[in-house]
Amino acid sequence: MLSVAATVALALHAVVVLDDGERLARDRPPPPGPWPGDAPIELVAAREETLALQVVVDPAAGRVHVVLDGDVPARATTYAERFIEVKRPSGNARERGASLAFAPRSAPKGLTGFVADPLVPADEAERAMWIDLFVPPAAVAGAHEGRLRVLDAGGATLAERALRLRVVDRTLPWPGAAITTFYENDRLPKHGVDEVALRRLLHAHRISAIREITRLDDPSLPLDDRALSGELYADGRGEGIVALGAYGALGDPDPAKIEAVARLAARFRGKGEIFLYAADEDCASPRAKAWRQVVPPGVRVGVTCSVDPRTQDADLVMATADRWRPGWNAWVYNGRRPWAGPMMLDVPAVDLRANAWIAARYGVERWFYWESTYWGDVDPLVVAETFHNRRGDWANGDGVLVYPDPAGGGAPLPSIKLKSLRRGAEDAGWIALARASNAPATDAIVRRAIPRALGEAEESDAPAWQERGAAWLATRSELDDLIEGRAPQQDPSATPERRFPYNLLVAALAVAGVALALRKRGAAPLE
Repeated sequence: MLSVAATVALALHAVVVLDDGERLARDRPPPPGPWPGDAPIELVAAREETLALQVVVDPAAGRVHVVLDGDVPARATTYAERFIEVKRPSGNARERGASLAFAPRSAPKGLTGFVADPLVPADEAERAMWIDLFVPPAAVAGAHEGRLRVLDAGGATLAERALRLRVVDRTLPWPGAAITTFYENDRLPKHGVDEVALRRLLHAHRISAIREITRLDDPSLPLDDRALSGELYADGRGEGIVALGAYGALGDPDPAKIEAVARLAARFRGKGEIFLYAADEDCASPRAKAWRQVVPPGVRVGVTCSVDPRTQDADLVMATADRWRPGWNAWVYNGRRPWAGPMMLDVPAVDLRANAWIAARYGVERWFYWESTYWGDVDPLVVAETFHNRRGDWANGDGVLVYPDPAGGGAPLPSIKLKSLRRGAEDAGWIALARASNAPATDAIVRRAIPRALGEAEESDAPAWQERGAAWLATRSELDDLIEGRAPQQDPSATPERRFPYNLLVAALAVAGVALALRKRGAAPLE
């Protein structure tokens, strides 16, 4: 039991434990967590899955750190959450309330202020700490009991919660969902980021990376070899995909380029999918057709183009989420509400998680995010508006999945956006496990979680997916029932929206006093 002093400290410096589905705002109170009061933290995971928690403390508590005790077979990695000031919502000069992130009617509330995204590896933090819990391959299936303790700088206990982790007797499929992002390796040295560390960080979050490859003398080709073979990564899993050129960087084919492509294709053959990125957002370009006539067998020629793929003389079309139509044989490119989740700062954290569910719902082969290191000449840890274009668009955090570390060392910092992409990929692994047990019931759950998206959504719609992380716990529990062969506990016709608010109401009542106490000086989610 907590001492009297610790109980008083807890009352003064309230601690809220959240799941990984919330993006906090520094100057507003947190939402009620899925485990209100002193309720045990209940978690379920497969082997090789990473769960995540957030511990939010009143700023008056100062710096805190978290200790995980007991029989919990998970490796904990802790981060301090860092906040970036969003001075205005993503937008443009053409249409009021619209942006590259959302159509006007799907714009979320609470868009401005200091919001959390960069995660700095640390043993202690102020306001908010992120905790990754990795379940190793050898974890014993079954229930495990532990305790999560939050200590102040002097070692006094501010909060102590039971943590129960049940490991299901399954290994999570890799990667779960096919997610790829681009990075510009020539901008990494300027920001002190090591390319190997970047590739390993993306891989650890189940994301494959592509870059611009156009020359036989490219000094990073040996790195690509190691990534494709799996030698670069501790788990030995290969990247699975490599791009020749990027965004049309190869230009039109000529004898020298044709020879280079043939030799590069021979180098990478048998190590993963090879595609030649012939043209970017130019559906009238003749380049794809020209390259298809000269590429070696096994090389797919791709374009970013948001029209019917059957009209394109290309092997692979990448269409933006708002244009992608069910039945298209195309990848999805980026995201925009209400069609899919964008990668901006001023949207709920679950949006990127939802995209993997959307891919499972509509049979999307691969999801491609246009950039991960779009830092330009600004400090992305300070400046939220990373993207501007000649059409008058501005966007907060667009193209940024990792951050340069101001402390140096070469390794980039992960982001909450990156963690959300991992969460989605792992959820897709759960969907695959559940489908193996009961495909019709699994597909019904996925359809209820994602009633409509992509081409089935209308511009006037709100996003059809749940926007709070805790709501997804109930949906995951339904998949767990199918994986474990248990009868569903919920009415199959009930939507998450009809089931979850009762739990949310109980949680809200339980922490109402804490929310009032923190209203002027705590942290809050984006809504």
